[in-house]
Amino acid sequence: MKFFCLLILSLLPAISTVFAQDIDPFSLAPSGESPNGTQVEFFSETSTFAPGEPFTVALKLTHPQGWHSYYINTGLIGEVLTAEWTLPKGFHVEYLGWPTPHLANSFGFKSIGYEGTIHHLYQITPPSEIPLGTTSEITLKASWQICDDNGCKFEQTQKSQKLTATSESQIDSKFISEFETARTHYPNPKSNLTVQANEVDNTITLQISPADNLQTDHLQFFDFDGQVSVQEPQKASQKDDTIVLVVSRNQGISDFDAKPGPILDELQGILTDGSVSYLITTARKGKAEITQIENDNHLSTIEDSPEAIAAMAGLYQPSEKIQFVSLKETVKTTLWTALVGAFIGGTLLNLMPCVFPVLGLKVMGFVEQAGNDPKKIKLHGITFTAGLVVSMWVLASIILFLKLSLGRDVNWGQQMGNPYFVASIILLLFVLGLNMAGVFEMGTSLTSAGQGVKKKGYSGSFFSGVLTTLIATPCSGPFLGAAMSYTLAQSAGIALFLFTIFALGIALPYLLLSFFPALINKLPRPGAWMETFKITMSFALFATVAFFMKTFGTQTGSDGLALMVMALVVIGLALYFFGHWSLPHRKPKVRIFAGRLLPFAIAVGGLYLLYLATNTKAQSTSTSHGWVAWQPGKVEDSRAKKRIVWVDYTADW
Repeated sequence: MKFFCLLILSLLPAISTVFAQDIDPFSLAPSGESPNGTQVEFFSETSTFAPGEPFTVALKLTHPQGWHSYYINTGLIGEVLTAEWTLPKGFHVEYLGWPTPHLANSFGFKSIGYEGTIHHLYQITPPSEIPLGTTSEITLKASWQICDDNGCKFEQTQKSQKLTATSESQIDSKFISEFETARTHYPNPKSNLTVQANEVDNTITLQISPADNLQTDHLQFFDFDGQVSVQEPQKASQKDDTIVLVVSRNQGISDFDAKPGPILDELQGILTDGSVSYLITTARKGKAEITQIENDNHLSTIEDSPEAIAAMAGLYQPSEKIQFVSLKETVKTTLWTALVGAFIGGTLLNLMPCVFPVLGLKVMGFVEQAGNDPKKIKLHGITFTAGLVVSMWVLASIILFLKLSLGRDVNWGQQMGNPYFVASIILLLFVLGLNMAGVFEMGTSLTSAGQGVKKKGYSGSFFSGVLTTLIATPCSGPFLGAAMSYTLAQSAGIALFLFTIFALGIALPYLLLSFFPALINKLPRPGAWMETFKITMSFALFATVAFFMKTFGTQTGSDGLALMVMALVVIGLALYFFGHWSLPHRKPKVRIFAGRLLPFAIAVGGLYLLYLATNTKAQSTSTSHGWVAWQPGKVEDSRAKKRIVWVDYTADW
């Protein structure tokens, strides 16, 4: 039972990592028609239909309090209603246009949409040759986005309606009032209004006449294309029988979306005073004076050109703090919570894929020591812990030196962003795996807990502690994100103390086995099974190599990853020749040439391939879901263009 509890605890960071990835604040999971979502109805104006005679159906959306869906021109951001139809053969559908919208609030800005209840009307035209009595089913699958002033979510529905063909269509009395209400929200497509538009210096003036049916107090023009700014107030005045409505051109929204609206020769949209509305189209006179922002593909998914990357790199200031807003409230970390997190996280790291192989090595060492002097076993445990703590101090001191003395913003685990470091870890683990698999025999004391009281045995325990530190840091992120952020913000003394607690947490299982010999005595005695166990553990090391390969491939791309695999093959061949031809029973010349020189030459070629692999750069590619790849200076460049930047920040290890 304790084992399963510990296993569940060890899986929690992995689960949290999965949920932390691919977070898009405008692409939340569909809520459908949940109790807290939009209530959806789908019905026809007629209970039957006549062949060839159009009839109208309605999609009725009743939004939750405070939420709104969007007009064709959202005015800000957002996804409008989309509809997919499944109709019998010969049927055709036409959307009857957008209802009259109103201003809404999204994230502190104005947008255009619908609150409360709104009807979207569609006209269905059946074929004229359909036989009477035929029952036909029409299906609508619709999706839309609703937002309030703090967030958004996607919704969707699928509704069907069955109608029978009769000689004359029959109005459904249950929905007469629904359609009467729905049509009052639609603009009048025909009116006696005359509208002229003139533009000077990004200001568009609409002259509307006659003015007898419109009130200037709440007059608003909602264009279809986003040419008109929603954030700037529209000013209306009346002179004689003409209303003058002054609107501003959409030049982008400062600190949110710097992309300007399109510049077209025609303005089309809905003009409303809140009680009556009209569908109007007018030609625009005058030249729009608007500065186009370079690279209009705002947050597009195209790759940045080399010239753009170089220009952005010149703007990159890693030491400059950028103001940001977190989508989630962060839990405040204190010294005590950091201590507990560091110790528990360090202990649970022993079950992570990058540390577990070392745990296997140490278990083998304890098996070999079973029945030996308990004092010597304790010394090995202490030596291992010393190697772990000292190497942790060295790594932490380097990070603190760079951070405190040179003013560089260095984070825990940042070494994993260096392909040279990752390649070194991969090579080290690969060589150790080949050693355990029996491909060659060299330095066996380094991978065991030691033989007797020989100095090389204690050095092997010390080296195991160093190796554990090197490969444990990338796995510590899910456990220790908040704790390490807190640690690196403290003074050097407190930071080193917290790093020490972290190291002791990792060393705890080994210390327990060292200081309680009874636990060791419960392990099987040394025997032939240990060779099988050793070879099996080599595959755990190879699995760890594969674990780090993903990070290396992200940094160097497929070309770099291919070179890395080839380098390991060549180095593996060199170690095989070394292990096969350098054995004591071989002739001296064979040991020198085939067991030493030839493997050395092959290994040099493998190391050269490794060098090429680490110096290969991954191509900058755009990510899915509309996100674009980060580049040094990307944030600074976007901010200079008055864009709000959403950053999905995570690690690949």
